[in-house]
Amino acid sequence: MKMCKKNIWILLFLALCIPCLLGLLYNSLYKQEKIIPIPKLDDAYVRIGFSQTDCSNPWRAIQLMSFKESAKAHGYQLIYYEPEEDTSEWQLKNLRQLLMDHPDYLVISPKELSALKDILMEAEAMGVGVIFVDTDHVSDPDIHYLTRISSSYPSEGRLSARILADFFQGREARILELTGEPDLDYTPVRSDAFSQELACYPNLTLVDTVDGSFDSEASMKIMERIITDSETDFDALFIHSDEAGIGALQALKLAGKDVHTIPIVSINGSQDALKAIIAGEYLATITSSPNVGTVVMSAISQHRAGYKLPKWVIIPNKIYDRTNALENYNYAY
Repeated sequence: MKMCKKNIWILLFLALCIPCLLGLLYNSLYKQEKIIPIPKLDDAYVRIGFSQTDCSNPWRAIQLMSFKESAKAHGYQLIYYEPEEDTSEWQLKNLRQLLMDHPDYLVISPKELSALKDILMEAEAMGVGVIFVDTDHVSDPDIHYLTRISSSYPSEGRLSARILADFFQGREARILELTGEPDLDYTPVRSDAFSQELACYPNLTLVDTVDGSFDSEASMKIMERIITDSETDFDALFIHSDEAGIGALQALKLAGKDVHTIPIVSINGSQDALKAIIAGEYLATITSSPNVGTVVMSAISQHRAGYKLPKWVIIPNKIYDRTNALENYNYAY
C-alpha cells in the first residue's frame, strides 16, 4: 500500500514537471533561432560579366580560361557569351545582354573603347563596377571605371626597338613592322612608341608598317604577299604578336630566306616563340601575359572588402631571348 502511494506521488510530480520542462526547452530553442543573424550573401552570389570580341587565337583562349579558373577559385560566377563578331557593334549588344543578367561587375576587353561610352554610363547608373583589361589608357573623363589591368603598350613598343638596336650594334638596318589588328585601341599605341624609340637610333630605318593580324595563318599570307609583291627590302621584323611572328617566320622559310639572319622581335611570350628562339630562328619576345584572371579576381575581392583600387594595375613585361629562353620555357603560355 505504501509503494502504491509512493508511485502515485512520483507520477504526479512527473505530470507537473514534464510540461514545464518542455516549455523551457521550446522557449530556449525559439530564442536561439531568433538571435541567429541573417546570413550575408556569400561569394557564390557575386556575378561577373566578361566581354571580349575575339577568342579565335591562343592568347585570347588562354585569357578566357584564366578568368574561368580564377572566378571558380574565388567562388564567383562568371557570365560569358561566345563572340559572334569581332566588332564594336557586337560588343555593344553583348554588354547590353550582360547587363540584363544583373552582374555586380563587368570585365571588358574593349574592341574600341570610345564606342562603349553610352553603355558604360548605363552600367554606372545600375551600380555595376567596371574593370578594363587589355587597355592601358582611358582618355575620356566621362568614362568611369574601377581600374584597368594591362601591360604597358608603349613600354612594349620601346623595348622592341631597343632589342633591335642592341642586336645591330650601330650597323645600318631596315626594319619592317607588322602590326596587330588595326582597329584595336592599343595597336597604334604600340606602333607609335616603337617608331619614336627607333628614331633614337640613326642606323635603324623603319621602311614600312603593314596592317597585320593576330592569327598565325593570316599573318603568314600577309608576309608571303610582302615577300613576293612588295619592293620593300628589310633586314629585321617587329611584329605585334607571337602568333603573327610565327606565321611570318613560316613565310620566310617557304620563300627560302635564311631565317637565322633575319631577327624577329614580337610580343606575348608564348612557348612557340621560345621554341623558335631556342632554335636560333627568332631574336626575342616580350611578355604580355594573357593570364590576368587572378589579378582581376583579386582586384574584385579587394574592392568588395572596401579598398580603393589604383586606376591602373600594370602587368610587368619580361624579355625572353637567347640568353634565357630555355630556362623560362615552362613559364611561357
